[in-house]
Amino acid sequence: MGWNGLFMPAKTPPDILAKLHQDAVAALTHPSVTSKLEEMGVEVTASTPAELTAYLKSEMAKWNSIIAEIGIKAE
Repeated sequence: MGWNGLFMPAKTPPDILAKLHQDAVAALTHPSVTSKLEEMGVEVTASTPAELTAYLKSEMAKWNSIIAEIGIKAE
């Protein structure tokens, strides 16, 4: 299972972020886009920026814990 997200610079103004999110959701939920993505086996979940942030934080915490537990080191 994989996932994709749209990322903006940290200091992107909230109104621009909201507009980009609105437009991305509109594009991803357009019937022609949805049908093509479904043909490729892609399931679209248009989360909010806050939901993506929470997901990323939970994933980083989970994987950092696993990495520390088994002692993986960068080379």
